[in-house]
Amino acid sequence: MVRLWPGLVPLLRVRSLSGLSGTLLRKRSVWVKRFCSRTLFLKQVAKTTGQFGGELDSVTNRLIKFADAQELRLGVDAEVVKQVQAQLLSFKALGKSAGEAGGSFDRATKAAFDMAMVLKRDASGQAIALGKALEDPIRGITALRKGGTTFTAQQQEQIRTLVESNRLLDAQALILTEVESQYGGAAEAGALYSDRFRLGLEQIKETIGISLIAFVPKLCRVFPDQCCATFDQSFLSRISRCCWRS
Repeated sequence: MVRLWPGLVPLLRVRSLSGLSGTLLRKRSVWVKRFCSRTLFLKQVAKTTGQFGGELDSVTNRLIKFADAQELRLGVDAEVVKQVQAQLLSFKALGKSAGEAGGSFDRATKAAFDMAMVLKRDASGQAIALGKALEDPIRGITALRKGGTTFTAQQQEQIRTLVESNRLLDAQALILTEVESQYGGAAEAGALYSDRFRLGLEQIKETIGISLIAFVPKLCRVFPDQCCATFDQSFLSRISRCCWRS
């Protein structure tokens, strides 16, 4: 039988619903702190930009879901992805597309990790360099070139023409297309399956744990321990023995 990951071991070894509730409450600080901190962090950064107005919550939730998806795709903790997102949000011209799925903001987030993998540098540094290039393309691509990303003389002239014609979005798209052509897919290709699997289990554990925290205390009030003792011992203990059998 497949062994369960350690985070759920205490949940299946309890002998009563009140014991289950107590175990969940003891773990609550870890799960809830992680869940809330990552939500509030991005929301505060997005709010500081002053760009989203009434769409702030929906933009924040979309960014968090995107970060969770990248965690599974790249084998990188979602907190690291959100740190990169927060850095990119500080560039207002790029941040405008943060509410658009698959837009320049999402492409830049992925590109930062791809560049980091190929250039053997940290994603945060690449996010800053890329953000500068997308905020001010004419000067920014010079820094990208010094960092190892190549642009032909024709591309540089095309970017200059687009910016001078007030076509910043087109200039951003050209830069991102070139960056993707040089680094695209590198981070996913270099991700370890073991990291992706571990982080996937962490996501499942948090989802189950946070849901049960709200549910179990209510259940205990409806079914006192005296009524549930037999259920706990005969059902949960059987699951526990079965799951840890070699």
